[in-house]
Amino acid sequence: MKNLKTSNWIWLIPVILLAVSSCYRAPEFPVEPRISFNSLRFYDVPALGQQDSLVLTINFEDGDGDLGVEGNENLPPYHSFSFVTNDNRLVLTPGTATLLGPSSNDTMPPYNCVDYRLGRVESSTRNFYSYCTSEYRTYFPSPEEGRLDRCGMVPDTFYVKPNIFAYNFLVKFMVKRGERYEEFDFNKASLTGCGEVFNQKFPIIYDRNTPGSPLSGELTNTMISAGFINYFRNDTLKLQIQIIDRALNMSNIVETPAFHFENTGRLYQIEFLE
Repeated sequence: MKNLKTSNWIWLIPVILLAVSSCYRAPEFPVEPRISFNSLRFYDVPALGQQDSLVLTINFEDGDGDLGVEGNENLPPYHSFSFVTNDNRLVLTPGTATLLGPSSNDTMPPYNCVDYRLGRVESSTRNFYSYCTSEYRTYFPSPEEGRLDRCGMVPDTFYVKPNIFAYNFLVKFMVKRGERYEEFDFNKASLTGCGEVFNQKFPIIYDRNTPGSPLSGELTNTMISAGFINYFRNDTLKLQIQIIDRALNMSNIVETPAFHFENTGRLYQIEFLE
C-alpha cells in the first residue's frame, strides 16, 4: 500500500481583459466569480511509495479580478480557525466540554484535525502557538493522550471552528450512495482522524498595476495522493468545486461529470460515466 500524503499545486492561466483602444470595450462580468468545469485527468504511478495525481482544471471569470490570497496572509478574514469559547470566554478543550452543560448534551465531535488543534497558550501573552517557541518545531499531529512534542512537552488539545475562507479553492469528493451523492469524509476514513485536505489557497493572479479589471482564465489544482485508488476503487464519484474572491464573494458551485477509476490491467485511468 502506498503511503498517504497530500500536496496541492495550482497552475494559473489568467487573462486580464482591458480596454486597449476606443473601439474595444472590456466585457462586463459580475463581481462574484463565475466558474465552469474544464477538465479532469488522472496520472497513476504504480511504483510502491509513489503518489498519484488528480489534475482538475476549471474556467473562471470575475468582474473586478480580485482573485488570490498570498500564503502569508493568515490574519482575518483569511485565518485558519477561531477558538470555541464558553460563556466565561475560556477556550474550550475536551476536558472543559462539560462547562457547556451536562455531558449528555455535549456535542463536541471526536478528535480530528479539522475541529481540534494541538498547541499551547503562552501564559504571559495569551498567544497560541502550534509549535515550540524555543525551536519553532511543530507538534506531532496525534490524538494520543500524553504524546510529547519534539520539545518534550505535552501539547494541549483545543476545540476550534475552522474558517472556510482560509482557502479560496474548495473541492469536495462526492461519492454515489444509492441514488444520492454524499461527501466523502477523509477524516473518518483515516485511522488517526487526520485525513487529507484538497482545498487550496491560490496566490494573487491579477496585475497589481491594474486592480479592479475584469479577469478570466483557467485554474488548475493538482491533487497528489497515494490514497485515491484505495479509497475509491469501487466507487462512482464527482468532484464539487467552488472558489472565493478576496472580498469573500463565493462563486457558483460546479461539478465534474460522474466518473470512476477504471483498471486497464496495468494502470488506472478515469472513465467518465456521463
